[in-house]
Amino acid sequence: MMKLCSVTDHQNKSLAYRDALSKAGYVITDRLHSQGLRFILSDADWRTWMMETARSRNIPVFLYPHAARPMVQYDGCVKPNSVTAMFTQAPGGKELMKIIGYPYPVEVTGWAYSEIRPFQKVKKVKRILFAPIHPNGNGYLNKVDKDLNQRTLERLEAYCRETGTELSVRLVGDPKNNGLSFHKKTKVHSGKKNNSTADIENADVIIAHQTFAYLSVALGKPTVMMGEDVPPRSGNSEEGFCYVKHWEAYKDILMFPLDILQGDTENVIQKACEGSGAVEDWKARFIGEPFNGPAFVKTLESYL
Repeated sequence: MMKLCSVTDHQNKSLAYRDALSKAGYVITDRLHSQGLRFILSDADWRTWMMETARSRNIPVFLYPHAARPMVQYDGCVKPNSVTAMFTQAPGGKELMKIIGYPYPVEVTGWAYSEIRPFQKVKKVKRILFAPIHPNGNGYLNKVDKDLNQRTLERLEAYCRETGTELSVRLVGDPKNNGLSFHKKTKVHSGKKNNSTADIENADVIIAHQTFAYLSVALGKPTVMMGEDVPPRSGNSEEGFCYVKHWEAYKDILMFPLDILQGDTENVIQKACEGSGAVEDWKARFIGEPFNGPAFVKTLESYL
């Protein structure tokens, strides 16, 4: 009998999971009403049509990571829907879900977004890549993130003018929707939300937030994040904007050790280039081990 499943994709983040399932003999379909469908694997439980179909047909739903940072938005911003289990990439994800009281099983299956490489020290910084926090699909970005983007840009432009370092900004969407106003000499290029690491490979230091920054850490690049002390937030409009409810309970676990808006810019970038035990500890917690396809499939099947 054919082993049939459905996997929804989000910005190419499902590829490792799809490959593992295909190698295990599963046939992947986009048709949720297919006869014999064994389960749905999705990045999100807020797709109403998908969840209603699964409930009406009694089909198990599993979650893979929607973003690299664990889904702490379930801490008061997004109500979790009933799923069979959530897969997370590293031990820190499971730890945070326990702290915020996520009510469904959480399983660690390894980092599935890219390779994991050892840290690569940089002696002289020639190229800095800044990836601002990008707007949602509807073009909305909250005022908090716009402010973080602009303050980070201003710091980097000043640093690069003083040091002669090349600054490139990887922009997703319109500059206004990102909250940005550039110096005329700043290089700007368009980025796509497709989990590509090409821009990371071509830079010496990456300044970014959430998934793009996590990818950079995974690839061993000197990385600095931004606004790490600001509580995680969610929303597609001003009316729907929300901060997580219990930030104080886990902020010291989740925050990346280096923040471009905290302290002297030159000193923070130098620390990033040298590497540190604090960053390696964070990497072990939130990047963890490489994705294990067979183990992922075995764990998923244990719930069927």
